[in-house]
Amino acid sequence: MAQERDVDVDRILAITFDDFNGFLAETDAEQPCEACNSTEEWDVWVDDGMPQLTQSTLYRTPENGILYFNTMCRSCGNTRLFNAQFVSDYIRSRKK
Repeated sequence: MAQERDVDVDRILAITFDDFNGFLAETDAEQPCEACNSTEEWDVWVDDGMPQLTQSTLYRTPENGILYFNTMCRSCGNTRLFNAQFVSDYIRSRKK
């Protein structure tokens, strides 16, 4: 059964590049690219020290959406999405 979760957008928007980069390192998320097998570093889109977010609308409830942080393979452009609420919850639990 699907679980409803409260999304704290302000907490998500406060995540810095260093916070997100720490999440990637701690969770060992920067594995080789599944598309091209490159082991180069992944790019993170950043604006003024803050990682950029992508919003995906939901088909059945277009007024709702899911926020994601993105990384992109430098070799082929493959893009990975990290659920922003999950990242935020993880970072918050590590700072306690």
